[in-house]
Amino acid sequence: MFKDSYTRYKIIQPFFEDGVSISSISSAHNIPLRTLQRWCKNYRIKGLEGLKQQQRSDKGKYRNIPQELLHFIEGLALKQPKLSIATICDKANEIAKILNEQSIKYNTVLKIINNLPKSMIVLAQEGDRIYEETFDLLYRRDANHPNEIWQADHTLLDIYLIDSDGKPVRPWLTIIIDNYSRAIAGYYLFF
Repeated sequence: MFKDSYTRYKIIQPFFEDGVSISSISSAHNIPLRTLQRWCKNYRIKGLEGLKQQQRSDKGKYRNIPQELLHFIEGLALKQPKLSIATICDKANEIAKILNEQSIKYNTVLKIINNLPKSMIVLAQEGDRIYEETFDLLYRRDANHPNEIWQADHTLLDIYLIDSDGKPVRPWLTIIIDNYSRAIAGYYLFF
């Protein structure tokens, strides 16, 4: 609700500038007294930086799940063909029983799977081609017939030739290639 450090400062500002009590600010904004005391302390120590909302140090980690069971769930989520969340949950609970661990709830398994990168899931379940089409920065087109797509490339050659003035000059080479057959459709050498 009050995640912005400036918004938090505006709430406690009357305490610092006008001498308004913390308890009256607490009742006016319906914020717990202890929270406002912590905000004031952090503001005195670090300024506006101290009013930023802190990230949890254990965010994205699961305290009650052993690491090997977590990896097992992630592995099942990446398996092909795709398994349902209920199936993964059932299999994970079978392993948890063998390891004498608590059973894992459906929502926990769902959260673990949703935290996996989408690119990893697509690569594991859909394959390289779909992954490249979805996540690669460049889109590569493939020709299905000769002369459907031609590509051109220009390069400065690593040789010196004598031009019409008698000076050594590096020439440019332009090549046109048929994408389907990879045959050279044409070239041009110039200075």
